[in-house]
Amino acid sequence: NNNNNNNNNNNPIFDPTNPQFVMVILQYDSTLDVRKLTNAVRCLRPNIHRRLDAASSFDFRVADSADNDRITGYPFNSVTPFGVLSSSSSSSSLPLPLQPPLCMILAEPIVEQGFFWMGGGHVQLKLGMAVSDFLKAIPTDVVVADISTPR
Repeated sequence: NNNNNNNNNNNPIFDPTNPQFVMVILQYDSTLDVRKLTNAVRCLRPNIHRRLDAASSFDFRVADSADNDRITGYPFNSVTPFGVLSSSSSSSSLPLPLQPPLCMILAEPIVEQGFFWMGGGHVQLKLGMAVSDFLKAIPTDVVVADISTPR
């Protein structure tokens, strides 16, 4: 998801409470609730900022195909949270690890199940993993939040 609220690429300081892009991990049988996502990200902010930030100052939407490919390094239907890449931070043609870290939000119902399937880096490959192992394996903090609605 892309948040137009933080589009200053010249600012080298990563603020996880005001991310430009968020990777959301949902159950297959649910949909993203943008209002819940906005609330979850706003709750990451310190109280002083939360009072100053209107919910309308966040503009989350699904990233277009070009942004998805550039940010993750994976094409549609193969995105995995492991090895997320970005070529935008490099002058070479080789992608580098995404700088700054990508904010990841895991839907609460996945945690309750204890095990889930996700993209495996290829359209025909899926990766199954225990939630506890996933949370240990991801190098950045993963936020667990209520961001989805059952279909």
